[in-house]
Amino acid sequence: MKRRPTISGVLAVIALLLAAGGTAYASSYIITSAHQIKPSVLAQLRGQRGERGYTGKQGKTGANGTNGGTTNSAPPSQGVVDNAGSAGAIGAAGQTGAAGSNGTNGTNGTNGVAGAAGASGINSPLVVTASNASTGPDSGDCGNTWATDTYNRTWTIQPQADGSYTIYEQVNGTFVTTAGASEPNPSTCPGTVQAGGVTGTFYGVETWAVPSPGAGESADFDPFAVCTSACDPTTTTTSSNDHGNQAFESLFFPTATYAGVTNYDFVYNTAHDGSWTDSNTPNNNIGDITG
Repeated sequence: MKRRPTISGVLAVIALLLAAGGTAYASSYIITSAHQIKPSVLAQLRGQRGERGYTGKQGKTGANGTNGGTTNSAPPSQGVVDNAGSAGAIGAAGQTGAAGSNGTNGTNGTNGVAGAAGASGINSPLVVTASNASTGPDSGDCGNTWATDTYNRTWTIQPQADGSYTIYEQVNGTFVTTAGASEPNPSTCPGTVQAGGVTGTFYGVETWAVPSPGAGESADFDPFAVCTSACDPTTTTTSSNDHGNQAFESLFFPTATYAGVTNYDFVYNTAHDGSWTDSNTPNNNIGDITG
C-alpha cells in the first residue's frame, strides 16, 4: 500500500536539507519549489520556521507564524564602548617670529630746576682750630709790652706744587692796655706812657712756609695729628703767638724746623682811643692806641 507522506516526515526532510546546505539554500529551495508542496504544508512550515527564531523579516512572511519570528529572537548585543585614547605628545615649539620694528622715540623731558649753590669750601686739605683761647703779652713798635691779648686761633694748611706747605694762621680776640707802658706805635721811642685799662678788639693773619726737604720731595706732613693744649699757650713773654705756632708745626710737620712767620697783618680797634694797623706790608704802622 502506498503511504502518503506526513507533515512530520516532510519537516524531517527539510531539517536534513537545512543542516546539509545551510539556511539560505534551504530557504531558496523552499521558495522556488513551492509548487511541489501543498500550500497548507508550506504555510505550516513557514510558521514553524518563525517559531525557531529565524529573522523577523522571514518570519513575517509566514501566514500562520506566531509573532513573526520575534518570539524567540535574541536581542542584539550591545556594542563595546571604547576607552578614550591617551593624549598625544606635545608638538615641537614653532620658530621664533621676526623682530618687530623699533618704536618711535618719545619727546625729551624738560630740564630740571638747577639746585642752589653750595657753600664755599676752603681751598685746603686741612683746617685746624685751637681748642682754647691763648693769652699773652702784645709788643709794640718800640718792643715794649703795651697790652695783654686773649685770642682764638685757626690754622689752614695749603700744599704747594713744589712740595712745600704754606700755613695761614687767623687770629681774633680782645686786648687791655698796660699801665705805665708806652703806646704801641709812637712817633719816637719810648713814646707816651699809657694810663692803662683801655680795651678793644683785634684780628689778624700770619703766614709762613714749611719747605720741602729736597727738590721733588714733599715736606713730612701728618694730617692725622691733633692740636694739643700746646697750640694755645698762656705765656708772659712777648712771643706767645710764636710759641703756639712752633707747637703747631712740630705736631703736623714732625721733621720740620720752625723759622717764624714771614708775613703778618693785624688790626686793633677801640671805641674812643684810636686804632692801629700792625703789618709788614706797605700799610705798616698806621694809627695808634692812646690809652
